[in-house]
Amino acid sequence: MSEPEAFYRQAIDLNRYSNYVALNIMRAYNDIVIDALQKLDDVGSLNPREAARLNALLAQVRESLQTWADDSSVYAVQEFNGLARLQADFISGQIKDVVKPNLVNTIRTVEITPDFARSVVLADPTDISAAVLQPSLEQQISGQFPGLISLDAKKGSAMVLPNGKTLGKGFRQLSESSADKFRVTVQNGMLTGENMRDMVKRLRGKLRLADKANISQTIAKGGELTTLADSQIRALIRTSVTQMTNTVNQQMYIANQDVIDSYRYRAVLDLRTTPICQSLDGKVFKFGKGPQPPQHFGCRSTIVFITKTEAEGDFQERGKRAALGGLVPADMTYPQWIAQQSAADQAKALGGERKASLFRSLLKKESPQAALAKFVTKDGSEVSLKELQSKYGASETR
Repeated sequence: MSEPEAFYRQAIDLNRYSNYVALNIMRAYNDIVIDALQKLDDVGSLNPREAARLNALLAQVRESLQTWADDSSVYAVQEFNGLARLQADFISGQIKDVVKPNLVNTIRTVEITPDFARSVVLADPTDISAAVLQPSLEQQISGQFPGLISLDAKKGSAMVLPNGKTLGKGFRQLSESSADKFRVTVQNGMLTGENMRDMVKRLRGKLRLADKANISQTIAKGGELTTLADSQIRALIRTSVTQMTNTVNQQMYIANQDVIDSYRYRAVLDLRTTPICQSLDGKVFKFGKGPQPPQHFGCRSTIVFITKTEAEGDFQERGKRAALGGLVPADMTYPQWIAQQSAADQAKALGGERKASLFRSLLKKESPQAALAKFVTKDGSEVSLKELQSKYGASETR
């Protein structure tokens, strides 16, 4: 079966969009840290005589980071509201492009309520009442639950990251851990007599206020108080974007289950795809009976619909699939793709030369899918939501 090339072009742009959102949040975080380190440097020395000034600075850092966490959540809600609506329009257009002409006007969209994204970011995942009220996927598929094609606060509250927490909770925990690390570092410096300038340089790295580096450069330039935190921000946002878009995809498919038969799991064809997504790539599942991305933090995989006519063998050819190195046949799976790559690239993707060698030996007697199953991850450019809308909005997808 062949799939719309637009899915793969959009997947690349969604990665760039996650870079855009993450970098804006990173820069706000980094500026707080760098400003605090400059003030720390101005103190001049780490000794008991400066204890009052140091304690005041530590309190200010904690308060500023708490504000950053709250502001980041508000920003994410605004972005994800727009992203959810865009994704529903995009999927609607893709379905209309492949169904028979007499079915185009029957394609339904999903209502995105104003509270959906807010609930995704800020809801309490331990709220039992929200879990009880949330319809199961089986109920939605069988049509036993009213409001089948609405994404609202109740459905949003059921969306959590792979660690069972919300994005807002992730921001709060990051702010608290960063404030604690700042405090402990200063206290240890006072005890050991560490040189102030050395400490500031170690914590800040090469970053400066209002640094304009791209996302990969920002992480690389950072110090002990920014590099790990920035990487965590990137993973949180990338995972949330994957989660948001795939949730909308799933609901759009369920809303149109009279023409949608199932879905195919699609991993990104490059050398950073994790083993779990490598092994799932290309597999077909019925809704409610298969895995959904994100499978892990930083997951970039997606799901692509299969119409009932396609499942019956009646479908039109729809282009090629994007992969590292160029376009490949649209029905090529990750195992087939990696089997054709160089030994060096196989080693990068599979986790070392020994595993790559074993993979090649297995290929002599097994299919690429079966061989890869034995092993059960940087595009730094950015695009904004406005740029996504210009490429994939309703007017472009119908």
